[in-house]
Amino acid sequence: MTLASSLESLLGDSMESVYREAGRLEEQGKFLQAFHLFLRVAEASPPPLAARALNNAAVILSDHGFEEDAREMLRLSLRQDGQCAEARENLACLGDGPS
Repeated sequence: MTLASSLESLLGDSMESVYREAGRLEEQGKFLQAFHLFLRVAEASPPPLAARALNNAAVILSDHGFEEDAREMLRLSLRQDGQCAEARENLACLGDGPS
């Protein structure tokens, strides 16, 4: 294992932990904190974790009335990972298909 792959593995594990913490915060109704953590994960992670984090952030936006912003974030999620089924389904639920 190279130093680069070791660091990538460590950061990936770290971002998975942050992702799980964001999910816990969302379940507790701490939506603003969860949203910001999901964005942090999306910025610091490769697909598919980045796409999943963007999807979850988009769900928070949609649930709070920011549907157009949610659509935009879901499209970004699909650009990160075209196989993100959750993002594709959520975009369809908002009456839009992937761009």
